[in-house]
Amino acid sequence: MGVYKELFHYIPDKKPQAVLSVVLSVLASVLQILPFYFLWKIFQDIVVYQNDTQAGMWSIRIVGCMIAYTIVYFAALWVSHLIAFRLETNLRKAGIHHLMQASFSFFDKNPSGKIRKIIDDNAAETHMTVAHLIPDNASAIATPILMFIVMAMVDWPMAGLLLLVTGISAWQMKGMMGEQDFMRKYQAALERMNAETVEYVRGMPVLKVFRTTVQSFRALYASITSYAKLAYEYSLS
Repeated sequence: MGVYKELFHYIPDKKPQAVLSVVLSVLASVLQILPFYFLWKIFQDIVVYQNDTQAGMWSIRIVGCMIAYTIVYFAALWVSHLIAFRLETNLRKAGIHHLMQASFSFFDKNPSGKIRKIIDDNAAETHMTVAHLIPDNASAIATPILMFIVMAMVDWPMAGLLLLVTGISAWQMKGMMGEQDFMRKYQAALERMNAETVEYVRGMPVLKVFRTTVQSFRALYASITSYAKLAYEYSLS
């Protein structure tokens, strides 16, 4: 949530649209789960009660829910994408504004490849976080809850068993995730290597004239060796 609070600092007027996207995504989850309940009602009427008079009605409801789900979820994605595009624009504007006020020492300490990546590439990376993860996270939270509710309505012992298995699986997945501190170091090393690589490519004409090797670019060489070491440790973990 802290990430979204920081991002929405740049688009305060889009907070109502974000809430709307979440509501639409939850509604789409309801429409996605309901057909399973209706399908169970069809089987119950036909197999248990030997009565197929309501099967047509339940079938129509299933088709209606599937069509409504497609429309509602598309609307949720449409709203979240509008927010994401505005956020990218505002982030780039804010980055350029701060860059214009930076001192010369800032450009000496930070390579141009790193600056370009922060302003351009990192702003584009927020697209996935806002455009897709807002509705997807809402759906990921709502869908299991709705699934357990429907299963409890059908067979509550089975719902309890499924809840227990889900809890055990979540605990096992947590143990497989590894140390977050190591992943932060890994991502930081990858970012440094990307930034130094941009500087290396831009200095390629000088490299050809003096016939130097990559070892002469100490920052790039150090970033490559650091990343290689962390990647090797990650592969062994």
